[in-house]
Amino acid sequence: YQRAAGDRVIPSDLRPPPILKKTLDYFFHTLLPSAPFPATAFFIRDRSRAVRNDFTIQYETGPLAVECHERCARFHAVSMHLMVGQVDFDLSMEVAGLKNTLQSLKEFYDDRQGDFPMPHELEMHIYHRLIHIRDTKPEVLPQHNSSNPVFQLVTKFRSQVQVASPVITRKSELKVDEKAMEVFREMVVALKERSRRVMYLVACIMEGVFGQGVVDAVEEIKGDLTIQDIIDG
Repeated sequence: YQRAAGDRVIPSDLRPPPILKKTLDYFFHTLLPSAPFPATAFFIRDRSRAVRNDFTIQYETGPLAVECHERCARFHAVSMHLMVGQVDFDLSMEVAGLKNTLQSLKEFYDDRQGDFPMPHELEMHIYHRLIHIRDTKPEVLPQHNSSNPVFQLVTKFRSQVQVASPVITRKSELKVDEKAMEVFREMVVALKERSRRVMYLVACIMEGVFGQGVVDAVEEIKGDLTIQDIIDG
């Protein structure tokens, strides 16, 4: 593995989309279950970034690019929870990885809307809205996402947190007042009805944004789901 360096990229070294998918299959199905999560997380983080880079260099935005980026986004979200307290773990790097992955997905969804099914688009927009909870700039999303009741609750929660937090900077403390908690409870109920997997990933992101203890018993939410099930979606 080496970081991308523009002029060092050799076309014959680029992996085509099917091979990139097989690479992630190996990371998430073979390597990740072979040891405790922290033992392989740094290795997978770096090399999954290289997978995304290979897609970017090839201007590949098709179904496999979408699927692979969605899996990488879920991996980053899980890491925000499972890697807390580990030596050399930098939460800000994990957040940056998730933000970059979600931004690429947002562009894929916009550019390829209607070209092929995108069943996890709403899920990724939910994560995007939560991880950018400090962002006060208005965002315009397609009606089929913005009108969804769960997404509306996530948006309402983010807005209420911003109202309760008088000063919002990159590192300022975010406040959750009673109104925000009311919306949060509604959001939890809606997520429970939709998907335990999505609810678990939302809890991981919330923990990364607000700190440990903001969501009770995160691992209990996961239940009998495996990390591989969660990442694959």
